[in-house]
Amino acid sequence: MKCSKHQKQSIATCQWCGKLLCRECIAKTNGKKAYCTDCSGQVGEYVQRIQLDQIRKDAEAEQKKNRFAGIFQR
Repeated sequence: MKCSKHQKQSIATCQWCGKLLCRECIAKTNGKKAYCTDCSGQVGEYVQRIQLDQIRKDAEAEQKKNRFAGIFQR
């Protein structure tokens, strides 16, 4: 199958949008996953949002744990 942009032989598929990619079109890889130039920035932003959400959830859980620990240690 051919790359959607250059009509060269595709070697990967963008994991975000599904476009067929040749070597020139691969902007970012993560293990065996490849991303096109259009999607690579979106993937980075998405990962950052997920990481920030996890940090917030971890901090909230720690606060709850500390609050309840104070109740039972009295």
